[in-house]
Amino acid sequence: MTTLPVGTPNDLARLLSAVLDHLAAEDHTRVYTLAEVAEQTRMSQRQIEKDCRAGRVRHVHQGQLRGMTRAHIAELVERHTVSPGVEHQTEAQKAAAARQRSADFNAARSARTGKRAA
Repeated sequence: MTTLPVGTPNDLARLLSAVLDHLAAEDHTRVYTLAEVAEQTRMSQRQIEKDCRAGRVRHVHQGQLRGMTRAHIAELVERHTVSPGVEHQTEAQKAAAARQRSADFNAARSARTGKRAA
């Protein structure tokens, strides 16, 4: 059995820290195939491919191959995550929210053009 020459416990801690940092960086930059992404997320590979081709999700595209990093996979899952409350709003609540968004947009546009908001 071979032992590594280590001078002090601090040297060992620095070595371990460097190895862990390298492993974390390597996993962060790894590109997963769309088949691997589909398996990890339990989503349809075909739907993921459609989202990639349509530009709805960020991905890596090299030649004819497409893939995703961990960050891209997180964005994909976030895009397909349904927020509770939006579906359960009444029509009146949806209309009120739309009117508020319109008023906010118009106020911002007026501020940009230098006009006073009504």
